[in-house]
Amino acid sequence: GHLSEYGTFVGDYNTVTIPATALAVVQERTRRLDDGTRKLLMYATAEGEEFTTYVLERIAKREPMELLDELHAAMGMGLISERGTGRLYANKTTGIFGFSHALFHKALYDSLFETQKAHLHQQCYELLRTEWDRLSETKQRTTTLATKLLTHAEKCEEWQAVAEVALEAAKEFWKTFNEEESLAMIGRVIAACDAARDFDVPRAEAMHLRGKINVLRGRYDEAIDNFRIAETLFRNSPAMERAVEAVNGAAWSFMQTSQYDTALAESSRALSE
Repeated sequence: GHLSEYGTFVGDYNTVTIPATALAVVQERTRRLDDGTRKLLMYATAEGEEFTTYVLERIAKREPMELLDELHAAMGMGLISERGTGRLYANKTTGIFGFSHALFHKALYDSLFETQKAHLHQQCYELLRTEWDRLSETKQRTTTLATKLLTHAEKCEEWQAVAEVALEAAKEFWKTFNEEESLAMIGRVIAACDAARDFDVPRAEAMHLRGKINVLRGRYDEAIDNFRIAETLFRNSPAMERAVEAVNGAAWSFMQTSQYDTALAESSRALSE
C-alpha cells in the first residue's frame, strides 16, 4: 500500500491513480485561474512541489513584482502558500512558495507538454548547477541544494553531474550518520554510473562509502563485498592509488569477524603497495 502503519503517505504520487471525483475538483480549481497565472504555476511545477521566486522569475521571464502579483492571486484561491524567504541562490533573498496539495502540483505539471517539461528542467538544471559550481570554493554547498539539483540533472540525463553531486551529498549526510539518506544518495550515484556505463571513480567511491557505513552498522560481510568491489574499480580507474584504502577496509572488517589470518594477509597486501 501507500500508507505506513501510522497512516503517513510513503508512496510515489506519480504511481497513484487519482479518483475521478478528486481530479475533477482539482481541475476545476486550476481552471479558475487566468491563462497567465495558470501558465506561471505550470512553469513553477518544474522546480518541484516547493518552488522559489529566484528560479521562477528566470524560467518564466517575469519581472519580480508582476510575478508576485500573480502568485498572490493563486494564494487567494488556495492553490499555493507562502513559506517564507531564504538566501538560497546567488546569496540573494528569494521567496519560497509551495503547492497547498500535491494534487495541484501534479495536475498542473501534467498539463505541460513533454517538450515543455524537458526545456524547463534543463533551465532549472543550468540555474542550480551554476549555483552549485559557485559554491565549490566556499564549502557552503548544502544537501538541500544537492537534492534539488539532482532532480533536474536526472531528468536531463546529465549522468556525470548526478554521480558527482550525489556522491558529495552522500558523504555530507554520513557526516551526521544519516544512514538512510546517505545510502539513498549512493544508490543514485550507482544508477547514474549504470546509465552512463562509465564513471568508475565515483562508483568506486560510492561502494567504498557504503562499505564504511556497513562496517559501522556491524554488517561486516556486506562491507567486505563493498570493499572488494571498490578495490577492483579503483585499480581499473585513474584513481588506482585509492585501492589500498579499500584493502584496508576489508582487513578491518575481517578483523571484526575474528578472521585474523585473513585480516593480517589483507593488511600485509596493503602495506606492500
